Amino acid sequence: MFKFNYLKKNYFLSPLKLLSLIGVLLLVASCNSTEENNTTYFGGKIKNPRGKYVYILKEDKILDSIILNSNNKFTFQLDSIELGLYTFKHGPEFQYLYLEPKDSLLIYLDTWDFDESLVFSGKGSAKNNFLINLFVDQERIEKEFYTYYDLDENEFSKKIDSAIVIFSNQYNDLVESEESEPSPFFDNLANIAFKYPLYLKMEKYQFYHKNSAGLYDYPKVNQDFFNFRKNIDLNNDSLLGFWPYSMYLEGYFKNVAYQKELSDSTENNFSLNYMKAVNENINNKEIKNKYLSNGFWASLSKDYCSKGERKKIDDYYFSNCTDEKFKLESKLALEQLYFLNKGDQMPDLDLTDVNGGTIKLLNIVENKNSVIYFWPSENGSSEIIVEKLHILKEKYPHVNFVGIDRNKTNEQWESFIIKNKLQKNNQYQFNESSEHYFMFKGGWARTLVIDSNGGIINPFLFFNKGYEIEKNLKKTNKY
Repeated sequence: MFKFNYLKKNYFLSPLKLLSLIGVLLLVASCNSTEENNTTYFGGKIKNPRGKYVYILKEDKILDSIILNSNNKFTFQLDSIELGLYTFKHGPEFQYLYLEPKDSLLIYLDTWDFDESLVFSGKGSAKNNFLINLFVDQERIEKEFYTYYDLDENEFSKKIDSAIVIFSNQYNDLVESEESEPSPFFDNLANIAFKYPLYLKMEKYQFYHKNSAGLYDYPKVNQDFFNFRKNIDLNNDSLLGFWPYSMYLEGYFKNVAYQKELSDSTENNFSLNYMKAVNENINNKEIKNKYLSNGFWASLSKDYCSKGERKKIDDYYFSNCTDEKFKLESKLALEQLYFLNKGDQMPDLDLTDVNGGTIKLLNIVENKNSVIYFWPSENGSSEIIVEKLHILKEKYPHVNFVGIDRNKTNEQWESFIIKNKLQKNNQYQFNESSEHYFMFKGGWARTLVIDSNGGIINPFLFFNKGYEIEKNLKKTNKY
């Protein structure tokens, strides 16, 4: 998961940072001078590292990994790399990398002060620093735009157009400063990076304007308001993992789904409308399957869905999704969805504590409003939970948070608890030989909210859905 609040504008290296990188610079320079080839180098120094390893990924797949040396430096030598978007990972942090053959890119960061320390240098650094600065500026204007949603549609559009002009000028400055023209891929990447977050605000305008202006009815806008959609490519699978692109698609499908309900009150199944918007607008199979699945999984947390509407969602999803792995996981989730309902008593699971002892779940949650969450199999998702967990525990001190692992060995589990500084008295393992394991098996971050009597408030939530979790947590105040 990318944390853009950790990205900070910084074009220049301080003397100390420059000295710390000299060793890597000399190494890269000597490698480049040996022979003329297409080898790409990526290296740098990490102060206060949060682990031994550094990773490079492409489309969520690890391409290479390396161990930091005794000076916390690293250097990747990437042979025959394709021009494109990559990610760099250390500890829980991710960062985008735009790489071209023969680049010699260096990074310096201090994990204790990530946003102030992050800086690129070397061949290829200008484009990467440009992308970082875009994300920083987008964060800044995100706050500014909250004050603009009370404007009428014409004035709001002018604010969007002005921001696009500013970013376009910055991009033109970058192009002029480079010795060669940017690749078509980077040109597209850069334009998406500064335009799509602004287009997303256009998709959200009616919803936020309604709240900001205190309107009762959902405001209508002239169809010219959405003319920018003509410039949107909804089928670019090469940028599916790029935050500005994927977030815009999500906002677009949500808006189309809601607009359908507004125009026809009988079309009030939001999840079904969402999936239809995906199916009708996307040709690329990978993108279609991903967002069809997003709509399906989001529907599982909806406690207002009748059996008839539930069947419509399920039938449509399984008829149109072509990814067999997605469908198998979805079928398992559906089976579990019907085991427990709102108001049921929570099953008394046999759990194992950190000392290897067996303990009953209902003894742990007795007389306590509780959130029971299952750790996902993906490390990236677990890191998101760790971050949200600390926030929610502070915000809801009356709630008991109980973490349950289903997929790790004892050694992996103990290491995971120590690494993430989790309270041992709130962490347990659930063995697949246990009586009720079939109700909760899987690799996703399923979450349940229960009251102090063990009654289920919501049986099927996901920990990364902060809004849904908090909405249900507020109900625990009633118990």
